[in-house]
Amino acid sequence: MNLTPLQQLIIDNRKSKHSIDLSQHHKLDFHGEMYKLSDMKEAGELIAKHVRVKAHIAHVHDYDCDGINSGVVLYKGFTKQLGHDNNTMFCNKRKDGNGINDILFERIATVHKVNKIDLIVMADHGSSDERNISRLVALGIEVCLTDHHTIPPDDYPKSATVFVNPERADNEIYLPISGCFVAFLVVVSAYEALRGSIDDIEVFNDLLPFVAITTISDVMALNIPMNRAVCEVGFNEMNSLRNKLWLTFKKMFSINTTLDHVSVGFVIGPLINTGNRVGQEDLAYSVLISEDMETSTILIKEMIKFSNYRKKEQKKLFVEAELQLVDSPYHNCAVLVLETELAIGGVIAGQICEAYSRPTVCFIDDGSGILGGSARLSTPGLNIRDIFETIAAIDKDIFIRFGGHKQAAGCTIHKNKIDDFRRLLNEQIPVNDIKPVIHIDKTLKASEITPSLVHEMDLFKPYGKEFDRPIFKTRLKLKYIMQFGNIVKFIFKDDTRDIEGIYFPNSFSTFDNKFPKEYFERDESLDVVFGLEFSNFAGSTTIQLKVIDVIKL
Repeated sequence: MNLTPLQQLIIDNRKSKHSIDLSQHHKLDFHGEMYKLSDMKEAGELIAKHVRVKAHIAHVHDYDCDGINSGVVLYKGFTKQLGHDNNTMFCNKRKDGNGINDILFERIATVHKVNKIDLIVMADHGSSDERNISRLVALGIEVCLTDHHTIPPDDYPKSATVFVNPERADNEIYLPISGCFVAFLVVVSAYEALRGSIDDIEVFNDLLPFVAITTISDVMALNIPMNRAVCEVGFNEMNSLRNKLWLTFKKMFSINTTLDHVSVGFVIGPLINTGNRVGQEDLAYSVLISEDMETSTILIKEMIKFSNYRKKEQKKLFVEAELQLVDSPYHNCAVLVLETELAIGGVIAGQICEAYSRPTVCFIDDGSGILGGSARLSTPGLNIRDIFETIAAIDKDIFIRFGGHKQAAGCTIHKNKIDDFRRLLNEQIPVNDIKPVIHIDKTLKASEITPSLVHEMDLFKPYGKEFDRPIFKTRLKLKYIMQFGNIVKFIFKDDTRDIEGIYFPNSFSTFDNKFPKEYFERDESLDVVFGLEFSNFAGSTTIQLKVIDVIKL
């Protein structure tokens, strides 16, 4: 591949951080890696055994975007690729609690009494649910557990018949992939167990968009070749529009460019996650399994209604969260409590964490006396789940339960323990007075900001965790500013044109983003730090600067 000088410069800038060759597009080659995960082959053989006799198989998946897409991959993979139609789907509900909770167990047990379940395939949860997994096994049900969450050493799911999780210590390889990706690989393993071989890997292409969505929405590292490749192939399949669901998304959200990490990160992923935030998990699942435009249009319209309500309430709650932050005596972290029926703790925690550079836990108070919290952390070198482990060791009564990843976790506590939790969390977070530094790939002249430059940067898509978009700096004059809550729209100008820039609060900015109109002056020359993207509005496509910082001279 012939690279432009700028493309080569960016590759050279990033070689120290990324081990993959960014000049190459990667073919999705997962077959050699998947069997290095413990129990992967056994999982495929177990499923194949039950498919051959047309057994009753239940799919039990989590309620967030990763979990719901996992359920879709199981449903589509079993019915189409594996040719099995004796399936029952159980989607967990956020209101019932994480994992294989008691309510979910009772739902499964009730169906089992009427129509015996032979095998359960769990996706994107279950690694910390040994108690209820053992109860399912006691009913005579075999359990194929697939997940990617951290495995608690004192609650290892030993009762599961097979257990596939990239976090297992006895895996031959570490693959930081989404829960949906794990479920997908188990379907592939079952397909191979049934047929003896895989003649054409493209037989699974229709499943890959759902894996790509979760790779972006669950913030999987994009310096991992498998994750980058599944996004490339998955997005290509989406843009083929063979599944009319993707055409419906494009039409309803006026997306006149290709579906990619941006449309997934800002449109599809948040819409699906709205399901669990407003108690409509089954509706979100129904959206993703629909394949004709009439059905998907009706379902997406319903989801949009719920999404608009959620966005309206979320804006009000974010303001309340900021006020709590101002009044807090603890400055190393943010621990918030919001009264709402919406499950948006993770969204608010992420926004506060990003805007204020503090580890954040946002609890939702539903009046029950039990607070459900979502934690977000972006500080390098810290692990929020490990911090929860330390807190639990100090005070064994602090948590009802907790679990999750290094930078995103969940927990529940009794409301009367909130002050103890705030104090203990603040003690475990080191003081961080160091402002993160943004690494600029190149300083550009204003005249170099062109559509061809945006296309030139398309080589590096998809962007996400551990693989940010190329960053540039350019000197521009300010024409005017518009502010929409925490979002700031800048209109810059050079000698010949106006250039739009959109700013979202982030930990790298150095200006006063609360009052930018008072901070900057019209016609002032400024150094603008930004990423490049196309903006699509009302059928028109223009260049937009994704502003990271605006610096006075």
